[in-house]
Amino acid sequence: MPSARKPKRGISVPTLGTRVGKKRSDMRWLDPDGVEWDSRLEYEVYAAAKLAGVCVRKCQRGKPGESGSDTFEYGHSPGRGLKCRVCGSDQVSQSRTYTPDILHYSEVLPAGSEQVYSPGRSDNYYVDVKGYMRANKRSLLRSFCKARPDIALRVILQRDYRLSKTATISQWLSKTLRVPYAIWNGRWPATSDWIMPNEPKVSKKAKKGPKDTAGQLQVGD
Repeated sequence: MPSARKPKRGISVPTLGTRVGKKRSDMRWLDPDGVEWDSRLEYEVYAAAKLAGVCVRKCQRGKPGESGSDTFEYGHSPGRGLKCRVCGSDQVSQSRTYTPDILHYSEVLPAGSEQVYSPGRSDNYYVDVKGYMRANKRSLLRSFCKARPDIALRVILQRDYRLSKTATISQWLSKTLRVPYAIWNGRWPATSDWIMPNEPKVSKKAKKGPKDTAGQLQVGD
């Protein structure tokens, strides 16, 4: 088990439901309403948000661009062993898709509007709930963030797991993905709990500033 920094725990929500995954790697969780989640932690975060009166909903998988779907296309990969049903060609590719876990939306919605993602709204963003992320999962998330910078994504970490002797998952999120994140403490993150990505480094040339123009003749004076 990877080492981790243990955050101070908040007032947690009693987690009701049942694990339905049969394998050790299958963390699926069935809540009391019969809704299936990818993990118990994901449901805990959602339940804590609802308890705090935060406007969230579970993301829905579907076809990219389809009404009510929170699934996004972010590229294509070679379709090995596949053939086109129309022409029989094996030169085909599979679309790569990604579905976040939770949508945080505006508390006040216009009349007749649905609880959907609206780009450009600071209070409208997706949240991914993550435990320890292995290299393949980090690669997938990195590819999505790189291809779809138009999607506002935040991450809630179960713990700040170590990826190596010198790097933690939070450092990877801040430096590589450059997305806001929070460490789970049993409560939905307050505004101050979200850790924003580091500001871009200022070049040495920019630090020096413009050349000193004191004493120079100003044309038009």
